[in-house]
Amino acid sequence: MLSVSFATESNNANATTRQSWSQGEGINWNASTLWRKTVSGEFPKALIVGNRNMWVEAEVDRYIESLIAKRDELSVKEEVAA
Repeated sequence: MLSVSFATESNNANATTRQSWSQGEGINWNASTLWRKTVSGEFPKALIVGNRNMWVEAEVDRYIESLIAKRDELSVKEEVAA
């Protein structure tokens, strides 16, 4: 099983595992989807710390915010077209 954690940009690292993503605390992707989106450049690259993959929480937050912005932009375009 893939172990995924987040690291914050501050000195106090707030880490969570991929297992907690499935409990509604982030992105619920399986390992192959995460790998594919990372390789394509769609999702931020991981930092490898020891034998663990970690992501900077702020980078993941920006990724999620960009998804929200795209969704909202599409909603506005749909309303204008109607």
